[in-house]
Amino acid sequence: MKTTRANITDRLDRMRIQDLPKTIQDAIFVARKLGFAFIWVDSLCVVQDDPMDVQRELSQLSEIFSKSALTISAASAESSQEGFLQRRRPPDRYFRLPFLCPDGEVGSILLSNHGSPASEPIHRRAWTLQEHLLASRILVYGSERLRWSCHTKNDSDGKMNFQFLNIAEWLSKGQTAFIPSHYNHGTTRGRDRNLRLWRSVIDNYSRRKLTFISDQLVAISAVAEKVGQRTNGTYLAGLWKESLAQDLLWASYDLAPRRPSSLTAPSWSWASLEGHTWWPAVWYPKGQPSIELLEHEVQLDDPSFPYGSVRRATLKVKAHLHRAVGREHATNDEMMKAGFAGWFSPPHAYQDRKILLDPAYVEPSTLSESVAAPAVVNLDTPYHVDSCYVLETIGPDPTYESFGKKIASAGLVVKADGKDCFRRIGTYRIFQFDTQHSDTKENTIKKANSNSWVDGSEKVVIRLV
Repeated sequence: MKTTRANITDRLDRMRIQDLPKTIQDAIFVARKLGFAFIWVDSLCVVQDDPMDVQRELSQLSEIFSKSALTISAASAESSQEGFLQRRRPPDRYFRLPFLCPDGEVGSILLSNHGSPASEPIHRRAWTLQEHLLASRILVYGSERLRWSCHTKNDSDGKMNFQFLNIAEWLSKGQTAFIPSHYNHGTTRGRDRNLRLWRSVIDNYSRRKLTFISDQLVAISAVAEKVGQRTNGTYLAGLWKESLAQDLLWASYDLAPRRPSSLTAPSWSWASLEGHTWWPAVWYPKGQPSIELLEHEVQLDDPSFPYGSVRRATLKVKAHLHRAVGREHATNDEMMKAGFAGWFSPPHAYQDRKILLDPAYVEPSTLSESVAAPAVVNLDTPYHVDSCYVLETIGPDPTYESFGKKIASAGLVVKADGKDCFRRIGTYRIFQFDTQHSDTKENTIKKANSNSWVDGSEKVVIRLV
C-alpha cells in the first residue's frame, strides 16, 4: 500500500488502520503504547509517483532519521504484510530449566544458541541500512528478541548486547574527519578512523539488495550527507576527494560482478558495479598518494541533491601511467611471486589467475626474480587483459610491510577510452618480492623503487570517466 497522486486526497481525509498492511498496523500499535501521537511511514508519507516529492523527501532523510524521537525496525518481517508482533517461536534446540520468579511462582527459562542479528530479513535490504545507522534511538523487533540502541546504550530482552554503528555518534567524538589533500594535516588516528568508517559502511551496504539498481547512490545518500556535514568533505559519486587515492582502490568481491548499463556512475566509483564491493587491507597500503587530482566534474541528476545519483562524472588527474601486458593463466608459482594473498582477495581472483607484466621485461615462458615484479590483478568484471595500462594512486612505501612483502605500487587497471581518456577495469598491486628483512633502509628504498614500474617516469595528465 502506498500513497500516489491518484489517492492522496483520500489519504489526507482518512486512513482506516485495519486497511493498512500488518507491519504498519503493528508499528502504530507500538507507537501508541509508547505515547507517540505521530508516526512517519515512507510509503504513506511520500507521494511515490511524484518525482518532485520523492526527491524532496530523499534530500531530508538524514534529518528525518537523526531527529526522530524513535525509529521502529521491523527486522523479522519479510514484507509489509507479515507484521512483527506475533508470538516468537522457541528455538529448535534448547535446554529448559526451572526458575523461581520474584512472586514465588515457579516457571522455566530456555537456554539456546542465539542467532545473529545480521541474518534478519531487514539486513538484506539496502534502503534500511541508513535507517539503522542514522537513528538516534531504535527499537529492533527481531525473530528471537527485542533489541534497543541509542547513543549511550545497547540492550536486549535476552541481555545479549549488540553494538550498533551509529554514524552521528561516531562523528561527534571530536576527531577531524576526512583528511585534507596532504597527510601531514590532521591526525593519523582521525584519518584512519574515518576512512575505515565510510568503507565499512559501503562494504555492508553493497552486500544488500536493491529493487532498482539505479538507486545505488540514492539509497545511501542520507549517510553520505551526514558524513559530509561532519567532515566538510567533497563527495565524488560515492568517494571522497580528501581520501581519493585510497578510495579509488575498492575491489569487487562477487564471483560474477556486473556493470549494468542502467548505472550511470563513473567507472572509478564502486557505484558503477552491481554487487558486493570492499577495500581489502592489502589493496590500500599506507604511504603518500602518488596521484594528484587537478579537476573534478560531477553532473547530478538533481543539482539540489548533491549526494544523489549522477548523470556523469570525470576526474582530471596527474599520475604515473604505464602500459601493461596481461597473462591470463598464471601458474601457481607466478601467482605466489606476484604476492597473491588468497585470504585478502575475492573468490574469483585466484580462479581468474590473471596477472600483469611490465612489457619491458616480458619473458616467453616464466618470470624471473631479476625483473620488475608482476602485478596482482582484481578485475571489476570479466575482461581480457592482453593490453591495458596501470595508473598508480599509491607509490612505494619501504617502511610498510604486508605479510612480509613490501608494497612497491598500487592503483587502477585502466583501458583507453578516447584521447587522454581512460576507463577503470580493475585494481592492481605490485609487491617487492625480493626484499630481505635484513636489508638496510637505504637498500630497501632502492629495491622498492626498482620494483615499481613507474620509477623514473614522468607523470601524465589524463581524464578518468
